[in-house]
Amino acid sequence: MNKETPKTLIERFGFNDAELTTPLHDKMLLWSLENIRKLGKLIPNYLGYKPSTVQAEFPIMGYNDFNIGFVDLRFQVKLDDEEKECPFVYVEIKPTVYSIGELIRQINFYRSHLDAKTTKFLVLTKTKGLKDVLASQDIYVYEFIEEEVA
Repeated sequence: MNKETPKTLIERFGFNDAELTTPLHDKMLLWSLENIRKLGKLIPNYLGYKPSTVQAEFPIMGYNDFNIGFVDLRFQVKLDDEEKECPFVYVEIKPTVYSIGELIRQINFYRSHLDAKTTKFLVLTKTKGLKDVLASQDIYVYEFIEEEVA
């Protein structure tokens, strides 16, 4: 059997996203790049974002520059509170959330390799009804509607 070797640490831990290479995932990524302001407005005290910080398929690196995994999109927001550091928003695109627990584990795995003080996570998904449970884990949700895509 010719099984592909995991390329990132998150793959070695068994996190596999079957929808990662689908046209819908690509459509949602392209939509998010064009609608960063809509996503950013979910963050409290949002004033705008820093265009120079927008990066798709952003690598999360661990010790010795080992690739932990890739988050679909990262951008930095400006807040109206001058005292706070401007957080980075990491967007995980999941056309369908099959397991809330696995999604939370994946995000917490990424968080363990990032600065928690300047990190916000947002899930872009078509799956309805996740806002409350993910909000309890400090994860924002944008419910994607395909009709929003031109």
